[in-house]
Amino acid sequence: MPRATVSVETVRHDLKSCPDGFVELKRLPFGGMLKRRDMSGRAYLRAQQNGQVQEDGMPDEIGMELLQEAARHYEFANCIVDHNLEDESGRKLDFSKPKDVDTLDPRIGQEIEGYIDTLNQELTEEEEGNFPESSTDSSSTNQETTPPE
Repeated sequence: MPRATVSVETVRHDLKSCPDGFVELKRLPFGGMLKRRDMSGRAYLRAQQNGQVQEDGMPDEIGMELLQEAARHYEFANCIVDHNLEDESGRKLDFSKPKDVDTLDPRIGQEIEGYIDTLNQELTEEEEGNFPESSTDSSSTNQETTPPE
């Protein structure tokens, strides 16, 4: 039978923004991707409850930052397997702690997030077109199917 679980293999990236620095990454399993989406949805709902949603129904800038921040902290904690990055005192950064993610040099953080995004790329619209619609998609519920002619 074909294997259907996420690979345990890791990918090492030497950092261009931090000479001699590297990160070793693993892909999120599908459950991790679902959790990341759920975290973003909860942050959006909190923004709505706190009155931070604009008239167009979208969260304001603070709400959008909250959505991205929660997802990024989750990705850094769960995708970075190893690295050699330290703070100014020589302590190895612990990316399971949001404080350590927040103190990263922006160039280094953006480079790492780019590698994480590439590794965990979700399906493009073209690829999604090759699969049936999700049962959680509101456009696919309560529709009658017509047999092909």
